[in-house]
Amino acid sequence: MKTCNLKTQILAFMLVLMIPLGLGAARVWADWWTNHTDASMDETIYNRCHNNLPLPTDRTEIGIGESVTVWIDTDTFSDTDKWNYTWEECGTVKQSFDLVEDYIGKTIWTVTADLKHASGLPTGNSSNITVTAIKVASDSSGTVSWVVHDSEQKFTDTPISISEKEFTIRVPNGVGTLGHTDLPLGSAVPTGNYMGVDAEYCLQVLPNNVNFNQVTIGENVPTVVFVWPDGFRYTHSAETEHGCADQDNPYDAPTTIYPNIFFDHLWWYYHPTSRLVITGSSPPKRTDYKQDFLQAMRFKDKDDVWHTFYTHDLTWHFKASDNRGRTHWDSEYESWRGPFF
Repeated sequence: MKTCNLKTQILAFMLVLMIPLGLGAARVWADWWTNHTDASMDETIYNRCHNNLPLPTDRTEIGIGESVTVWIDTDTFSDTDKWNYTWEECGTVKQSFDLVEDYIGKTIWTVTADLKHASGLPTGNSSNITVTAIKVASDSSGTVSWVVHDSEQKFTDTPISISEKEFTIRVPNGVGTLGHTDLPLGSAVPTGNYMGVDAEYCLQVLPNNVNFNQVTIGENVPTVVFVWPDGFRYTHSAETEHGCADQDNPYDAPTTIYPNIFFDHLWWYYHPTSRLVITGSSPPKRTDYKQDFLQAMRFKDKDDVWHTFYTHDLTWHFKASDNRGRTHWDSEYESWRGPFF
């Protein structure tokens, strides 16, 4: 008996050493996996917008065309399984178990609605992806979610369904004026014979809590006929100017603070002050001249279709009392300046 017990003790000791190494299967009568603790992990979905502006970069409200990297923290995955096994010890069947840490398996993501998968494994098996908001024609939304599996090589736990993160997708809906610069026209001379205006307006596509630097923005300028008081006519042909609202504009300010900036240059020079004399008046009578028109701001969607999102007023104004002029873009006004020469 003592000899048997000694042999059994030695075999049992070897089994304990060999089982974790996967070397003792031949000595095990039966083995099976059961659950010890349910699989768990940090179920937070993290995100970071690729554009540094506007802050914060972990916002969930994004502009059409804007890209976001989204991820989960797989290092927090935890799952302890129980390996149960039996063996014979001197004619008696014994049973024991070891606790084994399972490892993470497939991490399957899903992207819905108006978010487009930009990078990450094509199979969807990845813990981080980059998505881009599709250039839709109106406000929309999209979601990203994950289902996380264990290795499925031990006890197969119920997959962890990580609740979806929703992104609100915005289209341009307005333009704000941030200021203007009076551009040089020369030195004003009270008795000058020429009038002129020249200003550059700093503008921002709204809403300003998302980024539109991947969106084509267009100014749709209609055909405008300018008829001065003296009868002089000038026709400005219809045109479309377009570009992207850009946070990396070459101007120093305020692009370092605000996203979605663009600049509009309004000018008209040099016109003789006699343009303000009413044609046919006798004696000559002078009057103010003011020309304004509505200009549409548009953006282009994924199908290259233009959508008007804002209509604003542009004005050129010259005064008969002092021959000075100015422009304005909506509520932002150039300084009164002139006359010249």
